[in-house]
Amino acid sequence: MSAALRRVGIVGGGLMGAGIAEVCARAGLDTVVCEADATAARAARERVAVSLERAVQRGKLDRISAEDALTRLVFTGGLDDLADRQLVIEAVTENADVKTETLAALDDMAESGFATATDIDAGMELGCAHPMGPLRLADLIGLDTVAAIAGSLYDEFKEPLYAPPPLLMRMVQAVLLGRKTGRGFHTYDRDR
Repeated sequence: MSAALRRVGIVGGGLMGAGIAEVCARAGLDTVVCEADATAARAARERVAVSLERAVQRGKLDRISAEDALTRLVFTGGLDDLADRQLVIEAVTENADVKTETLAALDDMAESGFATATDIDAGMELGCAHPMGPLRLADLIGLDTVAAIAGSLYDEFKEPLYAPPPLLMRMVQAVLLGRKTGRGFHTYDRDR
């Protein structure tokens, strides 16, 4: 976990969002969950509380840890409460219009600086329980390989989301290919 990452926000408190919030709170992060309104925020809080209680009942979590996790959680009905968050995770309903609207609102309010590669990887490891962050994984695979795969997918399906991002292509052109060259999104000791 990045030593600087302490304040996380989650937009959406359904099953996925509540689960992410619980993982963050149990990891010791100050976590704010934003729902559509106060009623939905109360339901999200109840979802997390029930899950924590189940963990206690099954012997997977002690009572004090569950109570501590719950104290690190704030549930709200307003996006403005996420303005001071270092990382905001979107977990709203799987509806393109809702996601677009949510991300646009967050962009206006929260996205004020740039996350480091370490912050992005830590967010995915902590918030989504990935064993390795996506940028470290890309470095491991090789950025040239990732770009080639994306290019092949784009050529086959002609879907813009498969096209290699410009940053990735610039990194490949600069021979910043990840672990095999000692530098990609992260820097590596090539002697190891």
